[in-house]
Amino acid sequence: MLFLLAKVSKINSFAVDTQQDILQGITISLNQEVFEKEKFGKTIDGRDALTITVINDITNIDELLELLYKYYIEQKYKSNGYEWIDYIEQVRDPGKMEELDSILLEQMKSSSIDLNLAPPELIDWDDFEGFSSEIDDNFDEIVLDKFLPLGKLEESDTIQIIKDIVVDLIGSEEQTIKKSWKLYNCINSEVKEGQQKYILTNGNWYKVEDSYLQMLEKWWKDLNIQKSSLPKYEKIHGKHNEGRYNEKQQENYEILDKKLVRLPQQDAIEVCDLYKDGRFIHIKIYKSSSDISHLMAQALVSSDLFIGNEDFREKFNEKLSNKLDEAEIKRPTREKYEIILGIITNKDNFDLPFFTKVNLRTNMKHIEMTGLKCYIEKIEGSY
Repeated sequence: MLFLLAKVSKINSFAVDTQQDILQGITISLNQEVFEKEKFGKTIDGRDALTITVINDITNIDELLELLYKYYIEQKYKSNGYEWIDYIEQVRDPGKMEELDSILLEQMKSSSIDLNLAPPELIDWDDFEGFSSEIDDNFDEIVLDKFLPLGKLEESDTIQIIKDIVVDLIGSEEQTIKKSWKLYNCINSEVKEGQQKYILTNGNWYKVEDSYLQMLEKWWKDLNIQKSSLPKYEKIHGKHNEGRYNEKQQENYEILDKKLVRLPQQDAIEVCDLYKDGRFIHIKIYKSSSDISHLMAQALVSSDLFIGNEDFREKFNEKLSNKLDEAEIKRPTREKYEIILGIITNKDNFDLPFFTKVNLRTNMKHIEMTGLKCYIEKIEGSY
């Protein structure tokens, strides 16, 4: 877990699915003020084993190993929001993966499994015409019967039938294929073998300890997600348009969508989509876990900067019609502010995949530790 200690910028600031990426392995640039490059090099790689490149020889290798072990046994990652990593293990044994695929296939045949089918990466829904397959085209959501002729799944004795199917995303501007994935990589699901639960996401199987899974589901159930007071989201001329939806709220909110705050030596930051009376509202159409990861990353980076950077607050204030008090720019009263994750969905029974919940829990806890309140609100979608 050493890689969690050696970071220049917070892992949370990346607009990626950090939980899955960390389990796959990660390369990070080291903060040279903390870790001397002569001892640790400039980068560090972590997965099953630690990899560093340094100028060293056998005569002083013991000093380096003792130093690395010291950081390893401290296990600071547990207090930094990454305790979940001890409860999740990627399945890499080919025999076990084949066995789990067989269980998945049988449950798909009997319709006894809850399949969440979604793109495995972030999509620009403003440039989205629809999905297409060999047997159908221009449909709004990935559903199994759009890819498999009736009875085809039941006839198969291997998951390869799913792995061979390609999902194409058609862009609305040029009406061409923008992205493609294997249908198998679009599956988010959970299977049980005996008392052990496994998660399939983005084409990879993960073993999850039951105690952690139960804790996570209890956290999700206790969140008390509220229905947003914002109006229903609807397509415009049959196409998704988040930006236009935000603009239509201008009578009641400050519109900050695409109004970026720029600080020296940092990427431009979008503070939020809507703002009013201390409520920073971040809005995203939910169709895949990447959408929520992007939403969460935006909220996390923005809230950290709002609390910790006066220059950021000043530049944010410049974009407001109703200005903050000067005292709030100097030192914000944290209990006055709320971070709202506005998730647009057309689902009555709103649920999220396993890793999306892990991501939300980790990062919502981080925001709340800064003294800000953080809530999820469901925005009704009609599409």
